[in-house]
Amino acid sequence: MTDFSNVGKSSWFAVPEPFYFGFPSFDVSSIIAMIIVALVIMTETTGDIVAVGEIVDEKITPQRLADGMRADGVGTVLGGIFNTFPYTAFAQNVGLVAITNVKSRHVATCAGVILVILGLVPKMAAIIEGIPQPVLGGAGVALFGMVAASGVRTLTKVKFNNSNILVVAISVGVAMLTEASLSYTNDAGQDIALDLYGRFPDWFQTIFHSGISAGAICAIVLNLVFNWRSTSPDPVDYHNTGEIDVAGDNVGISGSDAPRGAAFDPRDALAAADPNTSPETLKILAEHDAGLHPFIVTNPSAPKELCDWIRAQGDPKVERLFDKWDDVTDGKFSSRGQDAPS
Repeated sequence: MTDFSNVGKSSWFAVPEPFYFGFPSFDVSSIIAMIIVALVIMTETTGDIVAVGEIVDEKITPQRLADGMRADGVGTVLGGIFNTFPYTAFAQNVGLVAITNVKSRHVATCAGVILVILGLVPKMAAIIEGIPQPVLGGAGVALFGMVAASGVRTLTKVKFNNSNILVVAISVGVAMLTEASLSYTNDAGQDIALDLYGRFPDWFQTIFHSGISAGAICAIVLNLVFNWRSTSPDPVDYHNTGEIDVAGDNVGISGSDAPRGAAFDPRDALAAADPNTSPETLKILAEHDAGLHPFIVTNPSAPKELCDWIRAQGDPKVERLFDKWDDVTDGKFSSRGQDAPS
């Protein structure tokens, strides 16, 4: 039930006492666990800063990104001094910027000042304390559900090959293991319930008792094991794909010569067939994956020198494309193309 009895007892103004719970102590296992959490927070904050930059049409330079990370770090340090939790950027707020179209940093500054002032008013804290637990629980369900949904949305940008699927699956499973418990009956007939890591050393429990740190460590290690040899072409702007005819698994090519069931990234195929893709990027894609060659040779932006090089590789599918289009264009297909980039 609602209980606002503490509101009348609370003062109107108070300054938080630094290190109210005592001065910090430093433990190696705790430091390792917090480093893992900090890496996760840094990754999320980086994505949030870049996303906000895209929404407000501002270029995020490395310097601005570093400044944002420093501000986040300073806020975390101040939070520890004044007895609160480490701070992190919320991806949900990025969505609010896009929905409300309020893009002024002065609005965010004013909101921050208001929150600081409210933090100095104990009566406000007492009002929040009086909110029934079921209400806070319902809000928590929505809040953490949105956090999980944001994570799923981030994963949609990952190239899900077999290795990456395994990395995600095992990492999520290990993170969820922290909520598991072992139940047994001892010799005295008592039912005992232990955490999964309950019999491990204290330092191990400190690091792995949190699903965040356990899952993050697992993801980092598995990614290094499975993907340390992987290479990828330079980043390609997949947002400007132009007018590309995509029908079934045919991208920019029709007929029996079109690739079927390709194992390459569909985004690479779109870029290879996109007339707006630069010749330099087409060259990178051609060197990266021979399966993209049929898309590239039919791209009007592909340099003649690159098309000739692809044809010289002896791929029968590419050769059939040249023969087919040379018949249609009276041999002009083989001679078309832009000059190769210098």
